[in-house]
Amino acid sequence: MGAGQVEIPARLDVIMKEMAQENCTIIEAETLDENLLYLAHDRDFISFITQQAATTTEDNRVMIIDDLWLNPYSLPAALKSAGGCVQAVDLVMTHETPCLPFVITRPPGHHAESNRAMGFCVFNSAAIAAIYAIEHYDDINNVAVVDFDVHHGNGTQQIFWQQQNLFYASTHEMPNYPGTGYRDETGRHEQIINRPYAPNTPANDIVALWKNDIIPFLEKKSIDLLIISAGFDAHINDPLSSATLEHDDFYLISHHLGKYAAEYCQARVFSLLEGGYNLNEIGKSAQQHYQGLYTGVNHFS
Repeated sequence: MGAGQVEIPARLDVIMKEMAQENCTIIEAETLDENLLYLAHDRDFISFITQQAATTTEDNRVMIIDDLWLNPYSLPAALKSAGGCVQAVDLVMTHETPCLPFVITRPPGHHAESNRAMGFCVFNSAAIAAIYAIEHYDDINNVAVVDFDVHHGNGTQQIFWQQQNLFYASTHEMPNYPGTGYRDETGRHEQIINRPYAPNTPANDIVALWKNDIIPFLEKKSIDLLIISAGFDAHINDPLSSATLEHDDFYLISHHLGKYAAEYCQARVFSLLEGGYNLNEIGKSAQQHYQGLYTGVNHFS
């Protein structure tokens, strides 16, 4: 995507290298049925993206917004990112034994709103998967997306805002892009919880927001499926933040979420990659996230 871009394919390479030691089954993400885009996105927006993508060539990128360009591979990649998340829902719901998918794809999705793309995000994969789960599985009535990316998931919040059975929870640095996610942004049905933190907030305090605020919030709801928007740009060495988390902090947050999922929603949980742009750190952060989630889910076994 040109010099200076941080949302690059190498992000996946370093994560996959670290995850190789986890003895996981690797499944290629499926391309999303484009009809499922309408679960979370407006018809005019989908048409705009597909029309713009059709004009791209190897030598001609198209700028959608100042932080998002399309090239000939962008639309197929975005459809696979969202398709992988829908696929993860099916894996979780159809396996007889607990299944713990980690959707390692790009581009990310949590900034994409129903009617606009932004923040490196084309389509909102987590939101599409959440709504898909409710519409396709009779025993899924309420879905929560939780998000520890350093940037607030404005898109997920906007898509969920009016929906009583869609819950969103986020910790994020403030001030930082995109400028949303204040504590008083709680959704029409009080189903959204935002816990912003200041730059250079101690890591222990950020972890405590999950243990003492967000998980107790979720425990009061009847969540049937938990989706984790796992962004690793809150790492202390990430170029896009002044946050302070380290690898073991991602482990702790994820461990708490795994324990919650095991106790409250039958271990129905999966995660998907959002941000994280330091290639020296993101791989280990992602591996520690998965380890923490796995040990949390299996805490009661």
